Amino acid sequence: MNISKIIILLALTINLITVIPVLAAEKKGALNETELFNLATQLYIQDEDKTAASYSFDLFLKRFPESKKAIRAQFMVGECMVDQQKKVLLSKITHGLKDEIAPAAFKSAIAVYEKIIIKYPDSNLADDARYRIGECYFNQKEYDKALSQFQRLIDNYPRTYLRAEAMMGIAQCHLMMEKWENSRQAFDDLITAHPAYQRQKTVIYSLGLINYRQEKYEKALELFNQIDTPGAIYYTGKSLESLNRPLLAIGSYKKLIDNYSESVFMENAYYLLGEMFYLCQDYTSASVKYQEFMQKYPRSEMVAFARYKLACIYLKLKDYTAAIDSFETIVRQYPKHSIAPSAQFMVGISRMELQQYSKACFDFGQIVNQYPASDLVPDALYKIGWCYLKQENYKSAASTLQRLIEQYSNHQLIPRAYLLAGNCYYMLKNYEQTIAVYKKVLDQSDQTELHEVAIYLINRAYYAQKNYDSVISGYHYMLNNLPPGKSKWRAFAYLMIAEAYYQKGDMEDSKEIYETIITNYPESDAVFYAQDGLIWYCLQKGEYETAFQKRQKLRESMVGKNIEPPTGMDVNRQYEIANGLFNQKKYTEALEVYESFVRDYPDNQFVPEGLYRMGLCYYQLEYYREAIDIWQKLSNTYKDHPSAIDALCKIADTYFRAQEYDKAIAVYQRIIKDYPRSSNGKDARLRIGQSYYNAMDDEKAIAEFQGFIDAFPDDPKARDALSAIEASLYRQERKLLASGDKEGKTYQGLAQNYPNSEYTSAALFNIALCYKKMGKLDETANAYRTFCQKYPDDDMTNKALMELATICRKQGNFQEAIKTLSDLSNKVHDDSKMEIIYNTAECYLAMKDKEKANLEYLKLKDMTPKGNSYRLTALAKLGEGYEEQEQWQKAIEVYEDIVKNTGKPEWKKAVSERVKLLKEALK
Repeated sequence: MNISKIIILLALTINLITVIPVLAAEKKGALNETELFNLATQLYIQDEDKTAASYSFDLFLKRFPESKKAIRAQFMVGECMVDQQKKVLLSKITHGLKDEIAPAAFKSAIAVYEKIIIKYPDSNLADDARYRIGECYFNQKEYDKALSQFQRLIDNYPRTYLRAEAMMGIAQCHLMMEKWENSRQAFDDLITAHPAYQRQKTVIYSLGLINYRQEKYEKALELFNQIDTPGAIYYTGKSLESLNRPLLAIGSYKKLIDNYSESVFMENAYYLLGEMFYLCQDYTSASVKYQEFMQKYPRSEMVAFARYKLACIYLKLKDYTAAIDSFETIVRQYPKHSIAPSAQFMVGISRMELQQYSKACFDFGQIVNQYPASDLVPDALYKIGWCYLKQENYKSAASTLQRLIEQYSNHQLIPRAYLLAGNCYYMLKNYEQTIAVYKKVLDQSDQTELHEVAIYLINRAYYAQKNYDSVISGYHYMLNNLPPGKSKWRAFAYLMIAEAYYQKGDMEDSKEIYETIITNYPESDAVFYAQDGLIWYCLQKGEYETAFQKRQKLRESMVGKNIEPPTGMDVNRQYEIANGLFNQKKYTEALEVYESFVRDYPDNQFVPEGLYRMGLCYYQLEYYREAIDIWQKLSNTYKDHPSAIDALCKIADTYFRAQEYDKAIAVYQRIIKDYPRSSNGKDARLRIGQSYYNAMDDEKAIAEFQGFIDAFPDDPKARDALSAIEASLYRQERKLLASGDKEGKTYQGLAQNYPNSEYTSAALFNIALCYKKMGKLDETANAYRTFCQKYPDDDMTNKALMELATICRKQGNFQEAIKTLSDLSNKVHDDSKMEIIYNTAECYLAMKDKEKANLEYLKLKDMTPKGNSYRLTALAKLGEGYEEQEQWQKAIEVYEDIVKNTGKPEWKKAVSERVKLLKEALK
């Protein structure tokens, strides 16, 4: 017996076994209606295989077609069919197989459900049947029909208990049909009608998926993060990937792999781990993850992509030979795969990197010949043209590029193909064709950079034709059509125009453009040629000595340079180039040019500045000793040059940062002595004080800072000096307290010597603080009185008044305290007034004047905020007073106010208990 017959026999045997319980029951005697229905129901519930249950329900329908349970039996036949098919589907999905039986099986189930609706239209199962039909169509992937069924359910059975599930089905159908907005609206309708659904994982996941598909990745992340399901975790990673956050995406994919090893997303997650490491440019980790993926899923369709990325890693690491081997292996192993053209293309790219242009032509040609439908064919043709150009095979290059232009006229590479073809025609000296092709770039591209290149190349071709008028007209085209720019191609375009003017004998126009190039494009190689043009201009004007000097400098400066002499760069340009390197933070290169400049041209006017910048280069390179030596040379050799004092400041600051304070002080003192009128002198004085302070010499630091204040009392930095004095005195606090009121005297001296200075008020206030620190309350109070009298509108006056009132209370001088608080109350308009009123009441209370104290407390009763601690404390004292006076109702009223507004639980509890006692006492 062959194997196929064995399988068929086995299948028949299994089916027979499933119906044996029914046959056995029938054999004992015909089951009655209830017994047969109950048997069928029991089989449906107990057996995973629904064959026996389906057979039993069918038997029931044949024997009892008029039974009241017939409709339920008919419905259960459909249920058995659906459940059985779902089991098959799940098995096939688990084993990665495609389903070919589902449509037929679901179709049979649909027929059963339709029969129920037709035969029993008023049955309470009619809506269930309609819903099941929608489910069957959904499982058959006929989403438009499923949607129609769900909608019919809602329309025909408006009060059905399945309304919410039908609305969910409509939303899911739109989702599966990729009608994102329709799906979103359907979910919104569902949530509006049934709010509980907004917490369902399926709804949250679906909404996240809609946002992801609509590229609303942040919103998608917000939704996916609400649920912990494999799909949500997977699409969290996808969203992070789309937001260019590959490191975070790695975390999501790892979480999925670690926690949901049986998920259908596992294969993609393993592959995407490699992708994320690749995006992070961690090629070692990416390589490991791609290898792990291939080992775990050797039959996956993505293995080819993983191999491709491994080859790309070789390319990224510039191991071009290994890259070529890997890409060629992919082409051999997967000739029909979608990745094959890309792999073949990358073989050509790798060959180009090795300058193997002939072989690269062949590799790109393979794409054109073997994969003519590939999107990479235009790119391959462009690269073939490029490779031919590199081999100086201009005719073949032009022919290939022309083929690209004709066959793919709308491709994005066409403007560049025109440029490349134009270069070929130029090398073939076919200038008319050259110009015509370059002009196509202006017509077909809106990229400014390509326009710049094309205009330069057009001018170059006209110049080669000696058509100087056309070159000059290009000047006006640029002025009229292009915005100002710093493109290197613009500089060379101007150079061609200047040369054209020169050839026509328009020397002044030529000179103007040469100078424009030098001024506007100092970093372009066009400057060299512009300088050469100026040399010839001098010769034409008879300025032979100037021309000779420029030419001599030009030759000297161009030694070792890969530019054909004569070219333009005088000595000053050498200095400017050094400055350009410095500004680009290329300090080593700039240093070399500065050293050459200073050595070769010691009498040049820029030598002092060059020396200064040499020092800066050494400093930035952290060669501090060398920097100091250069700056000392500058300050000694060019004492009167503006850069000399800058050099001294740099020397001093370098010593300061190196904590060599004695040396720093010596240089700062030199600055003050040698440059008394310089603004740097003030900073030097301040720095001397800072040096003493950092060296822990507080006495000298205070003297220097005081000297700065004496010399510059109105300078903004005097406040810094004053703060520095405070810091020095604070560090000496114990010593100062032991030796008396030296700190206070320092501030007194400042106030007396500079009564009109903006810092005098601060000094007077600090005098009071000094006395307070020493515990001298009388002197403190007098200092605050003086401050408030002299500066009634100062920002610190309110604080001074409060301090004065506090001291008066401590000294028992309650009348002055009350007056001071009254003055302060008139000046404030915020809730600090409540503190003032409370303290006034306390003063009256201390004077045993309870009546006035209570009047002050009462003022607080109607003030806000109600929860202010001073207000609530005042109410508590009022309550105590009312109790003493046996005004129980008033006491209860203020206590209830406290309970209502206090934020302290212990207060609320204690006062509530007191209210309760009072109320009980009043009963």
